[in-house]
Amino acid sequence: MVLVAEPVPQLTVVPPETISAAEPRHSDYVRYLAPMMYLYAIAMWAMGVMLVGDGAPAGQYGLLATRGGLLLAVAMVATVATFLYALAARHLALAAVGIGIAILVQRVSVTLVTEIPIYTWTYKHIGLVDYLLVNHELAPESVDVYNQWPGFFTAMAWFTTVAGVDPVTVAHWFAPATHLVTALLVAALAVGLGLDKRAALAAAMLVELCNWVGQDYYSPQAVALILATACLTLLAYSRRYPAAAYLSVLVFASLVATHQLTPVWLCAAVVALAALRQIRPLWLPVVYVVITLAYVVPRLGNVSRYGIFTGSNPMSNASSNVPTTGSAGRLFTMHVDRSLSVALWVAAIVCFLILWRRVGAPWAAGIMAFSSMLLLGGQSYGGEAIFRVFLYSLPGCAVLIAPVLVGLLDGRRRLARLVATPLVTLGLVALCVASMQGYYGGWSYLTMTRTQLEQSRWLLARNPEGATITVLAPAGWPERPSADYVGHATVDADYDKPLVTLKESLSDGFPTSSDIDRMEQWTRGSGKTVYLVLPRQAGTYSDYYGLFRPGAMPALIDQLSSRPAWNKVIDDENTVVFTYAVQK
Repeated sequence: MVLVAEPVPQLTVVPPETISAAEPRHSDYVRYLAPMMYLYAIAMWAMGVMLVGDGAPAGQYGLLATRGGLLLAVAMVATVATFLYALAARHLALAAVGIGIAILVQRVSVTLVTEIPIYTWTYKHIGLVDYLLVNHELAPESVDVYNQWPGFFTAMAWFTTVAGVDPVTVAHWFAPATHLVTALLVAALAVGLGLDKRAALAAAMLVELCNWVGQDYYSPQAVALILATACLTLLAYSRRYPAAAYLSVLVFASLVATHQLTPVWLCAAVVALAALRQIRPLWLPVVYVVITLAYVVPRLGNVSRYGIFTGSNPMSNASSNVPTTGSAGRLFTMHVDRSLSVALWVAAIVCFLILWRRVGAPWAAGIMAFSSMLLLGGQSYGGEAIFRVFLYSLPGCAVLIAPVLVGLLDGRRRLARLVATPLVTLGLVALCVASMQGYYGGWSYLTMTRTQLEQSRWLLARNPEGATITVLAPAGWPERPSADYVGHATVDADYDKPLVTLKESLSDGFPTSSDIDRMEQWTRGSGKTVYLVLPRQAGTYSDYYGLFRPGAMPALIDQLSSRPAWNKVIDDENTVVFTYAVQK
């Protein structure tokens, strides 16, 4: 019996033949005006980067509230408007240039204005790669769960060795590279699902403009999202080219060894795609599920430590991983993030219904857009599930929205186009600025200095294994940035976790003498050498999220400075590190 693939539905809203070929659509002007607008955007970007690079402090509203950040926003507004103009004029090359400039402004800027990669947790991944480079083997299983999903780390160690580049440098340029690859994959996915080239470019731009989640750093989840999008792209072509489905199995196997959560979502999506006969062969989900179970079941012990099922309340599972209220700036950014996410999902639902009415239900894109929401029915993923749900839904939502967006630009009547074009432009600009606010809102505590990285590595290298190196907030101090962390983590996996008693006292009020006495008593009882790390950014983080009472960090430094048992081993403008050695 021969299975004949059904024709792939085309997700075009307005067929090309309905537009008069005699209508110029400004094609004579776009070749001159669009490059000029792009040059203007690049000039605004360059000035913005220089102003941000001057070290002007960012307040509680983030980078966009500074002069340099404002210029970056202006550059993005000009880029979006020019992109839409080129798209309406059917100049694909100029539209593609707009995507590149958007990546330049939104992600390359970060690399250029910072000394080292942002986010303290980035360095946990750099440290494990460093361990692989030094020891040519994975760290012991007891160190952390990363070692059970080594795909990203082994790949980065191989790349670092072949390219001869330091892992910190790779991490510094990692986000722009992932955005470029993602844009290419989303465009290919859109074409595979039946969109024309203009709609494919619109889909790629939508993903770039709306990605406010800072999960594109040097990490397994960033690579996992790329691999998952690659799988979906191959499956989009599987009804015409069955070999693409078999190739996707190889990509999926790499994904399973890279990240814990992403394969779970992708398996569910593939099952739904097969159930609705959107892919070939229909038995492919069985292969995906078998590969996942074969890899995960032997590692269930590692997974269970973090909770396999955290409850069936989607609202609870969607809650933030930082439960405090925080500053007005944090609340503003949080509301902007949520509004953007809801707006994108609502727009995707509306576009799904429009496409259903005009060309038939786009089930494949709909499944890709909304299947990830099922994750909230059973897992909070440490407060990060909602971020992953949004990221997983981006490609599918973009594919649903893109043809409708192009259709609005291609309205049959001139008056309709004159009304629709500015509305579409304003909508995309709003999404873009909201996304930038979400990404740059925490700028005041996200960055670190090269000196702080060197200090963190120095402290790990000079200390005996078993010392406690505690930081009160995930800001300003690179976490586990070298292979030396493994020796400490082997003795105590939580050697660098915050001291609970100290955090509680800072949350309740200013640290009192009795608070310090209790901490010293714990230190003497533990028999460990304690290093208390107090970077400047930790205080900023505390103020942003409302972690401690205002002024708690400076008060703590004053308290410890007055006690002879506490010695400063590091003391500069950005970082103070105290040590309390147990008296023999």
